Amino acid sequence: MGKHLRIFWFLILCNSAGFFTLCAILAYVAYNHSGHTGFNPYHALTVFVPIGFMGLISLLISSHSQFHQWLSVLAILIGFFGVLLLIYLDQSNTLLRYEVWIDRGMP
Repeated sequence: MGKHLRIFWFLILCNSAGFFTLCAILAYVAYNHSGHTGFNPYHALTVFVPIGFMGLISLLISSHSQFHQWLSVLAILIGFFGVLLLIYLDQSNTLLRYEVWIDRGMP
C-alpha cells in the first residue's frame, strides 16, 4: 500500500472518529437534562487534540492532492470545534462532571 493511500485512509479514520465523537457528545447533551454527568467531558480532548494536530501535520508536511489537503483542513476544523464545544459546555454549565456541578452551587 502506498504512502499516499495510507495517509488518505488515516485522515478518513481521524475525521470519522472526530465526527462520531462530536455527534455522541451532542446526543448525550440533548438527552441529559440534568446538566451533570458521571464522566469528565474533557476526556474527549484525547480525541479532538490529536485529530487537530494530525490534520495540521498532514497539511504542513505532505504535498498531496487537493483532496488530501481538504481532509487535513477538515481534521483541523473537527479538532478545533470539538475543543470549543467542550469549553462551551463547561462555561455554560450545560454538561459538567457531578463534583464540579456541586462545587458551582447547582441545585
